[in-house]
Amino acid sequence: MQVQTTGIVIRVKPYGERDKLITVLTADRGVITVSAKGALKLTASFSRCTQLYAYSNLTLYEKNGFYTLLEGGLIASFFSLSENLDCFALAAYLCEASAAVVVPNDGEGEILNLLLNALYALKSNLFAVEFIKAVFELRLAALSGLEPTIGDCPGCGRPLSEAGERYFFLTEGLILCSDCAAAQPAETPPYRLSGAVYAAIAYICTAKPKAIFSFRISDDALRDLSVIAEKHLQNQLERTFPTLEFYKTTRQIPSE
Repeated sequence: MQVQTTGIVIRVKPYGERDKLITVLTADRGVITVSAKGALKLTASFSRCTQLYAYSNLTLYEKNGFYTLLEGGLIASFFSLSENLDCFALAAYLCEASAAVVVPNDGEGEILNLLLNALYALKSNLFAVEFIKAVFELRLAALSGLEPTIGDCPGCGRPLSEAGERYFFLTEGLILCSDCAAAQPAETPPYRLSGAVYAAIAYICTAKPKAIFSFRISDDALRDLSVIAEKHLQNQLERTFPTLEFYKTTRQIPSE
């Protein structure tokens, strides 16, 4: 059966002397592995569509869950991210995290769109890599139904925006007001959220897709946001990622 899909190549593996096996994150079929016959040949018509981080319209032949690439039309290439080690490492992590949560028939491809927006911001050098990473992690959690509580305090129902102090219990994914936090037993002490960090979390989880990076935050607040975003995503998914450890190595960030 011939099928049409749109997706981004998140992994490439040579197969034989002329072929590739590419892993593609798609909007409608989740993550699929595609055989690209002859893709290693420079004359292959779809060679650019089989490069790492290539975003393309793809025509595939599907049989019994196996896919073969027939045609491809490149929409955008993020291959230049490979020229910078920090950007390459972060892009690899963003792709791996996206692949871990995306499911077939993902509505309008929200996770794919999030990944594309993050890669575009990274490629364009619009923001600090730490900022892109933190925004991506929190938004990915939200799209996966794992967003932290950002409206009313789960303990007393008071709007968190009106609370004097707020505390983030990362294991539970809960943000509580100070009174409820004091009564909450926890093996790990919660993070005290400054007003700036709470506002950033609330914005990231609720902003329109194309506007998720459209805010500013101080360096001190970004440091707190970065720690919270990474730990929240890991705790909610109950896993870590090899590419995250690679990213930390390139940035010389201690692993915990």
